[in-house]
Amino acid sequence: MAKLGVTHLDDELWAAADQACRRQMPEFFDPYHPNNPTHPYRLFEASECIRHSLWRIEHLYEWAAFRDQMRRMVNRMDGVSTMVCLGLGPYQEPARFENMWIVQYAVFAYMWRVINQKWQNECRQRGDPPTLVRKFFQDPDFDTGTKYLLEKIPRANDPGQNVVVEHPEALNVISADPNTFVFAPHLPSRLSISVLSCRPKVYIGNSQRGAGGWDIAMVEEYMQECRFEGTTTVGQRVNNLWTEIQAARTNYDQSFLLVTVDGVWQFFCNLTIYERRN
Repeated sequence: MAKLGVTHLDDELWAAADQACRRQMPEFFDPYHPNNPTHPYRLFEASECIRHSLWRIEHLYEWAAFRDQMRRMVNRMDGVSTMVCLGLGPYQEPARFENMWIVQYAVFAYMWRVINQKWQNECRQRGDPPTLVRKFFQDPDFDTGTKYLLEKIPRANDPGQNVVVEHPEALNVISADPNTFVFAPHLPSRLSISVLSCRPKVYIGNSQRGAGGWDIAMVEEYMQECRFEGTTTVGQRVNNLWTEIQAARTNYDQSFLLVTVDGVWQFFCNLTIYERRN
């Protein structure tokens, strides 16, 4: 009331704000969790599911191929102290292992653990105090609940600080650090090429073939440019995209991400690991 310069807050104003906030962030108006009353019930349940999912990735045999692939990949990496997750999307219920958001985030959290261990060993070998690998998350569709789930609920097996940033800060981070690791499970094809143009050390995103691939990116760019310019000839935007695609093919080795676990493999079936050659 002091900030608004009034001695009485209008009841209709308060009711309108309450209604809007309940619509935008309903989980914060529900009862909080009895086992942890600091956090909204639904978000704490999702966090617990993340914690359990991460345990499954670390210990169950069905994830062994993925774990082995990650160890081999990380052993080939040096100097990676920054990780970026792009386009993860908003968290949506239910809170269970087969939830796409939960398992994809848990995979990113597992990769962070392996990369962070490698980075800290490198720090010790140089005689430097070990630091934690930084984690940045960017998606224009993140809602308040998703940001809270990423930043506000601690998990014992998911340490380190998650930092949610706004566009284009994540791209600036990638461009500034040539050893950045990027995970982008839902990024559209043309945006994937733009990220690869920033030359991250490793990029995990859509395959160059099939849905979300580079071929469809070229066709979409051509169609949009032709419609906008009122022509049928290949324009500068298509030529620029083609140049970026050729550079990505030249600069990156490619391999498919190995997640074959029943109930979740479909969330990873078109993802490719791009490892920079130099």
